[in-house]
Amino acid sequence: MEQYLRIALWMFLLMGYLQARPTISSDLCFECLREVSCEQNVTFISPTNVKDKCYNAALKSFENGLFHAKKNCSDENARMDDTLHTLPTMKHYKTKHSPDANSTECKWENEASRKQFANFVNDFEDFIQRLLTNQA
Repeated sequence: MEQYLRIALWMFLLMGYLQARPTISSDLCFECLREVSCEQNVTFISPTNVKDKCYNAALKSFENGLFHAKKNCSDENARMDDTLHTLPTMKHYKTKHSPDANSTECKWENEASRKQFANFVNDFEDFIQRLLTNQA
């Protein structure tokens, strides 16, 4: 009986921890995004070296890029919808007093920021990892 109580206690603690700190990066399914194929002329704005105060704008930019990919790229397994469905759960990771997505402080629109989809996905994954690390 005592063993069952111990197991129940550990399960309760583990479930509480996982609910408080979900593993969101696996839900975004970066491997699924790597299966998406785009034409060479389709490019994406990919924020890099994002300042802490610009996380909101970068997240919005990546979200816009994924919608752009959904319209202009071939996603045979329709996995991009899973990622787009998971992105709104990232809102609680946003920083508090940060400029909005239209602020001039957080713009990435230049020739160097335009990348192919594979590079866009790599930058997106790096950004999410950095976001999760900074929130730990």
